[in-house]
Amino acid sequence: MIVHMVAATDVFRTKGWLSKTPEAFRKAVLERCRARKVKAGSAIYRIGDPPTGIFGVCTGNALVESAGTYHNPHFTLLVGPGAWVGLRAVVTDKRRNVGFTARRDVELMFLPAAAMDEIVEADPRSWRHFARLEVGDLNVTMSFCDDLLRRDHGERLIAVLLHYGGCRAATPRGVRQIEVDAGQHELAKAANVGRTTASAVLHGLEVAGEIELAYRHISILAPDALRARLADDAALSSKSQ
Repeated sequence: MIVHMVAATDVFRTKGWLSKTPEAFRKAVLERCRARKVKAGSAIYRIGDPPTGIFGVCTGNALVESAGTYHNPHFTLLVGPGAWVGLRAVVTDKRRNVGFTARRDVELMFLPAAAMDEIVEADPRSWRHFARLEVGDLNVTMSFCDDLLRRDHGERLIAVLLHYGGCRAATPRGVRQIEVDAGQHELAKAANVGRTTASAVLHGLEVAGEIELAYRHISILAPDALRARLADDAALSSKSQ
């Protein structure tokens, strides 16, 4: 447990929602967390499960499946170290409408709902920090949905790939290569692009040296170059210069 706690403290000090909160709040959260390990392919929680608490990813990555009203659950978004998932069900006190599954072996921090209540009772102002997690999730969702409305299938595919790599808005400092645990078929499905079309676009990007393709895996080699391929991003960049 001590090893896990040290690793989690390092991750959550520099990445994601918790890194942007005050030290006292971050300490209160981590002190109440329980360390967990989940094997690749196993469910962290399923659609319909009760709202037991929230999960923070220390190592590895996991995928989120949404429960659509008119269709079956589908692969939607990958999250990695620093990400926290599951707040909405806790706030609404309703069963989960998204599933959360380990893509690789993951190490997690689990904060029980009761522990969240303890933190808020001790400092009523801390509810704002939990609210910022939901606001951040909403911003990511809105950005993702906005990209899915792109008419150009190539741009749509590139934007989704950047989202999956956690580098849609900017490239993380000190990162040379970003690994995405998603195959061409999964990416095509998420971007609503045909498999043949997706394959052609991705192979073109590989030839350009911007990505590297492997079985059920894509390495992003040049995230800045990929973002430059998105018309509105390029226009915004030129205006700011």
